Amino acid sequence: MRKIMLLLILVVSINLFANNIYVVNSTSGTLSKVNYETGSVDNAYVDLGVTPNLIDIKDDIAYVTNSGDNSVQKIDLITGNTLSNIYVGDSSNPWHARVKDDYLYVTGFVTNKLYKIDLISEEVVSEIEVGQAPESIEFAQGKIYVACSGGYANNYQDSKITVLSEENMQIITTIPTSLNPQNLHYYRGKIYVMCTGNWSDILGVVEVINPENDTIISSLDIGGNIGKAAFINNHGYITDAMNAGVYLIDTDNDTVINDSTNPLSPGASTIATNGQSIAFVNSVWGANGSLWLTDDNLGSGQTFELALAPTDVIFQYQAVANVDNNVELAPITVSTYPNPCSQKLNFSLQGNTRGASKIQIYNLKGQLVDEFSSSDNQFSWKNKTKSINSLANGIYFYKITNNKQSISGKFMILK
Repeated sequence: MRKIMLLLILVVSINLFANNIYVVNSTSGTLSKVNYETGSVDNAYVDLGVTPNLIDIKDDIAYVTNSGDNSVQKIDLITGNTLSNIYVGDSSNPWHARVKDDYLYVTGFVTNKLYKIDLISEEVVSEIEVGQAPESIEFAQGKIYVACSGGYANNYQDSKITVLSEENMQIITTIPTSLNPQNLHYYRGKIYVMCTGNWSDILGVVEVINPENDTIISSLDIGGNIGKAAFINNHGYITDAMNAGVYLIDTDNDTVINDSTNPLSPGASTIATNGQSIAFVNSVWGANGSLWLTDDNLGSGQTFELALAPTDVIFQYQAVANVDNNVELAPITVSTYPNPCSQKLNFSLQGNTRGASKIQIYNLKGQLVDEFSSSDNQFSWKNKTKSINSLANGIYFYKITNNKQSISGKFMILK
């Protein structure tokens, strides 16, 4: 029995460092798992709900908005099992879900609300109307930014960004924008707003917000029907929702390099980066999509076939960077021993740690079972707020956060 459990730990450890990309296929109703190290693709890794839309990941747990089910599907990415379907609200049509600390924030496209959901109880603890047809969510400097598109039925009138306090979910201000802001991205101290236009005579604009005073400091005419964006080094790659190409901006001085008159190819409708590689996803209605994985130099890369109508893509693990100071930090590494443990678990941190570390322990259901802090790089988990002896045998997760860097892993309790 012990040998079997030790083998399970080895398999889990290998998965932790796997190079995986996940893609939501809206028409197929599946989640694709692409391992770009082995070249394997599973286009039916998870069966999703009705009208799956966007995805976010925290550690090894994915959250997919199923707009037709009014819920967010919680998925264990290690096993591919659906852990739960978190109900958001009647006729909410959840669009975008983002994880922040111990909460899930979800936009309700039809109810015009932002919902705050406790990840432990999986219940809505707060909701507030933010504007017409809210879509993307972003976080910066203790605030929540929500892109309110205005909605097609209203000709995208009252397009704006609603800014809320993360502490109490109260509206701080609103920022009028160009037509149809759909996607937001916080990068190097600025918030980039992708305004798609009205799909006909009013074309795409990228607006740049300074979160210090919540004002627009730049407006970049791109053209086309711009979609999502991915930022790497000093470049912002912006997709065209109609796959007409990819646009490029310089984020050092917020200037346009490639717009709709000279787009990069091939086209992409959605995009993601892990800080080292870029995944361009091309979606053609009624046909299988494709994923092109490359780097900031747009070299030859790798190509993978996906399922029908992919709508969103995400890397499982992100490169670590200090976005506030624009300084790359040496990633923290951690070793744990003994593993499995029975009385205590020792931690040893290496890398650029600063100040105290926050340590959180979760069970397989994603429930927080213990939390504490340590100012040392060598410490033990034994009898903090909860004793190991009070916990059942099995696999647990740890998350260590230190100065905006975080690292996660798994261990087993075996008594």
